Amino acid sequence: MVRFAERRVRTTGRATYGVRGLKLKGREDRVVAMTPVSRQFPSLLTVTSTGFGKRSPVEDYRLTGRGASGVIGIKTGGRNGHVVTVLPVTGDDEVLLTTQKGITLRAPVGQVREQSRNTLGVILIRVEPGDEVMAAVRLVAPGEAPSAPATDRPDGPGDGDPPEEDDAPPCRRPKGKVLLLCPKSPVPRSGPGRHFVNGGQLHLPRLRVPGEPRPRRGAAGRGNRAV
Repeated sequence: MVRFAERRVRTTGRATYGVRGLKLKGREDRVVAMTPVSRQFPSLLTVTSTGFGKRSPVEDYRLTGRGASGVIGIKTGGRNGHVVTVLPVTGDDEVLLTTQKGITLRAPVGQVREQSRNTLGVILIRVEPGDEVMAAVRLVAPGEAPSAPATDRPDGPGDGDPPEEDDAPPCRRPKGKVLLLCPKSPVPRSGPGRHFVNGGQLHLPRLRVPGEPRPRRGAAGRGNRAV
């Protein structure tokens, strides 16, 4: 696990690679969770696939720069399996755990005592053979706004990768409805309104904005008139 200031990740355009947040160890390793931390939530609850978990103080994870290797948050493998998620919590919170077979358990965080970060943890939910924990969420208390906690931005030198240069314009929040096409592989373009998908040419008509009058139909074809 690695902890770094949010300001270390600068805003870039949509069609960019981004920057490294955590240096993974080995090909089998992958990122499973990301969460903001603040003084409002002094503890982190780590949940594993076999139903074990551990509550540790946020201050046990020192502030570093993005792209660092991080420190061990909980021992994995063996009885613990792999990490499913990490939640910022307080001692008065409750969490909801769900397994792959649909077993759900509501548990108070206060019953999970705080431990140092490099430990095995305790059992949160008993999982049958062939089943595993798929998700865990913190329950919002009555009257509490269901928003993410405000992040702290302490100053400190970073030891991660240098920021990559990017000439793309900054992202702006679009207005109205947006259609997002997600191809499996990059789609080359050639000319306005023409796209190539799987080697074939696809003509995409102009999308009509809601409230805009319908264009006249041509005598020789159907659909929107070319613009």
